[in-house]
Amino acid sequence: MNVKSTAALLLFLIIALLLRLGVWLHHDINPEHFIRPDSHSYLSLGAELMEQGTFSDFFRTPVYPLFLGILINKVKTTVSYVVLLQILLSLSTVFLVYKFTKFISNKICALIACFFLATDAISVFSCNLILSETIFTFVLVLLVNLFLVFFIKNKINNQVILFLASGFSFLSLIRSIAIFIPFFIFLWMLISYHSHTYKKIFIITLFILISSFLPLVWTVKNYAATGQFFFIKSNLLEYRAVWNLSVQTGKPFYEVQRRWEFEQKEWMKTNKKNYFDMLSFYKEKAFVLLLNSPALTIRQAGEGFVKLYFGILNSEINKMFYSEQTSSFEYFNLTYLQNYTHKIKKKKILHILSIAFIVIHLILLYFGILLLFLKFKNFTYNKYIVLFILLIIFSLSFPAFGAEASGRFRVPLSPLLVIISGMGWGNMVHLNKNKYLRSSI
Repeated sequence: MNVKSTAALLLFLIIALLLRLGVWLHHDINPEHFIRPDSHSYLSLGAELMEQGTFSDFFRTPVYPLFLGILINKVKTTVSYVVLLQILLSLSTVFLVYKFTKFISNKICALIACFFLATDAISVFSCNLILSETIFTFVLVLLVNLFLVFFIKNKINNQVILFLASGFSFLSLIRSIAIFIPFFIFLWMLISYHSHTYKKIFIITLFILISSFLPLVWTVKNYAATGQFFFIKSNLLEYRAVWNLSVQTGKPFYEVQRRWEFEQKEWMKTNKKNYFDMLSFYKEKAFVLLLNSPALTIRQAGEGFVKLYFGILNSEINKMFYSEQTSSFEYFNLTYLQNYTHKIKKKKILHILSIAFIVIHLILLYFGILLLFLKFKNFTYNKYIVLFILLIIFSLSFPAFGAEASGRFRVPLSPLLVIISGMGWGNMVHLNKNKYLRSSI
């Protein structure tokens, strides 16, 4: 690595750290800023694991609550210091993206990818919240990095597969959405892994079996507790069915949702069934409703796609700029109100500039991806690597194409998207450089 590349990498890492610490300093004024609705269940489950050794929630996986339980209930640290650790993980993810992109392409691609992730607003905000995305993203990028490095170096053997499959199995216990990843890796290995037929079948089978092990164990644990086989209970189908009903009836979403929840309670009373029987029944009902209104379901998936890939977390930005830490009596103080109005005018300018930066960032990010596909015939790097990354992106995306989608769900996708974009921009620079050299001969 030459001096210029080293200086650029250090600069981008410093920018990444300063942006994340800037949000941390703002939130640290009031630790409630680190908390979102999902945070409460993570914290309570962590305390339950440490104090009682039980895990009573069937909508969550255990790794992140365990992470919080160890740090907060055992080590006795605070939420603020947990977030600092998450910031370090986020910074490590930026560095991993640089190293990996450089390994599979070149320094230009790597620096572009590093800059995109360092300044990615979704990543900056998410690591400052008590949510599982940051630790999940770090482990995901580490595993993708290791898998492809072993593949490129032709070191895929039984021991490596055992290690990597165990890693992806563990990943599903951080966030349940990772349960789809092994299937897409299985497809990729069928296409790209060239070896003797017997060895290929053995390696692929071993990967599927090991990567399924922990989800299967967790499913058996849930069966023992409820009498039903499931990895986690999810209300996504119901949420999407309620959205369809809301559009069909013209009633507000939350009004339809309250009606749906009331019907669920009545169903349990009338049929004398337990909570899990009710969830299974209404999951089937939701599935039928979605099938019976295909146009709305497709529309919802399309809107979910847009929210996932183009959502800018405006609510987080609003909280950043407009939340004020004051005591109630100050609102009756005329001098305070005049000063506050002046602050808001200044903050509006910063707010607009922040939104503009995020929009430009997204345009450049996706334009880099577009460049890669436009110039794919002239692509100078391993196309199987691109295919692998795209399959991982899709495996994490398609379950989120619904009414519940938001920019927050893009956090684990961001490192993979910036790698593809960095390669797109870098490939264009490489092609233009070669074109210039040929024209000057």
